[in-house]
Amino acid sequence: MFKNFYILVFLLCCGTTLFGQKAAFAVEVAAFAEPVSDGYFKDINNVYETLDVNYIYRYYIDAATETEANEKKESVKEVGFVNARVIDLQALKGACNLTCQYVSPTKTGKTLSPFKATTETHGSVESLRCIFFDFDRSFIRDDAKIELNKLLDVLQRNDHYHLEILAHTDARGSLEYNKALSSRRSLTTEKYLTKRGINASRITKKLFGESEPIALNELSSGEDTEIGRQFNRRVEFRILDESGHVLGVVDKIRVPETIQN
Repeated sequence: MFKNFYILVFLLCCGTTLFGQKAAFAVEVAAFAEPVSDGYFKDINNVYETLDVNYIYRYYIDAATETEANEKKESVKEVGFVNARVIDLQALKGACNLTCQYVSPTKTGKTLSPFKATTETHGSVESLRCIFFDFDRSFIRDDAKIELNKLLDVLQRNDHYHLEILAHTDARGSLEYNKALSSRRSLTTEKYLTKRGINASRITKKLFGESEPIALNELSSGEDTEIGRQFNRRVEFRILDESGHVLGVVDKIRVPETIQN
């Protein structure tokens, strides 16, 4: 528990924008490996984006008091962001001063607009995103569940759509091991959907192991890059209509230039 606390302290000290705010508290709505677009947080107002030293995008709402922060946290949870949490900014700043050299963080400059209903093609399908996995693991993380629930809604509302699951790993381990790991990731992804009513006959799984990285697993100097490996530990999706045409409803993964493959 203490180890996780100090990791959080370090990230907030050195990589996010929280301490640039005048508010005493903030609610972390969600965190993702990729930035999200306007409307992602539905009708939640005043959500701003930060980027930590591990290239994790964290999304916050400011609050003047702890009571206000807790109220906002509960309202955010009610609309589906169940991992929202309250952050005491002053306490974290004090912890930073004790445990590490304080570096004043800066914002990405992006504030997200609330959801606005628009007329869309493909049966009003909102954009979907891939999911990511922890090192050498195939369990579905909480951030992935949010994306899979969106995918589940699309498949339930469009029973003629077919899904392709494209499973990948980073380059640690042998080729054989990583092929098996990508198989486990595809299976847990499929099981998440079939347990909630999607027929397995509508799903095709494709296993790539480490063969198609989208980010560097290590730099030209030979130095390992954990952020690149995180981008490679992924399951991507393709949605096909009844004619077998791939629908352009899955967002392209945006890899930082410094680690693009």
